[in-house]
Amino acid sequence: MSYALPDGSKVSIASIYDAIVAMSAVSNAEEAIATVPAVNDFAAADIVVVTSGWLDLDQRVARLKVVNVGAITLEEIDTTDLKDFPVGAGAGTMQRITEWTPIPQVVSFEVSGGDQNYANIEFLDDKKQRQLPTSKSPTTLAISIADDPTKPHNKVLAKADKVRLPRVIRLELPNGSTLYYNGIVSFNASPSLAKGSVMATKASQALSAEFTRYFD
Repeated sequence: MSYALPDGSKVSIASIYDAIVAMSAVSNAEEAIATVPAVNDFAAADIVVVTSGWLDLDQRVARLKVVNVGAITLEEIDTTDLKDFPVGAGAGTMQRITEWTPIPQVVSFEVSGGDQNYANIEFLDDKKQRQLPTSKSPTTLAISIADDPTKPHNKVLAKADKVRLPRVIRLELPNGSTLYYNGIVSFNASPSLAKGSVMATKASQALSAEFTRYFD
């Protein structure tokens, strides 16, 4: 049995991205290998955002495990299921995150959505309905932040809100694991007020892909 408290967790947002690099192919493997130009600046442990012809890989965040000439291993990115990852269809791009801006004084970090949806089935000669799982509902993050307009994260969040492009949010837990969420960020810089409570601004993120979790 294992459990942990979130006390001491750190949140940050990707604020600078490197140039986009083409991936001409991605292998089907327990840890996918991306084919990239031989000349590049990638290094092991870099965090990248991947776009791909495979929907289950598109917009995912990955950590680079092994960097060889023209071939990069995406740590724990399993593409062995040929139904979800058809051979030869994984090409796309890779973009490294080069700078993170801390989001201090987080009051709450909540995840909603991701619930299973079902299709109801009912036959004329059946006395009960049946269900088949279909898609899952969208996942959203809601982050409440103690109001301090002097902190740099305010400008980064405001810019992300304006451009409406996916941005990565990183959550570092005290148990040594790190979670990466990629999606479109919204930000309300006007603080909420309640007597006896800390004034707080709110950021939200509509996830564009499944989150990725790594253990250091």
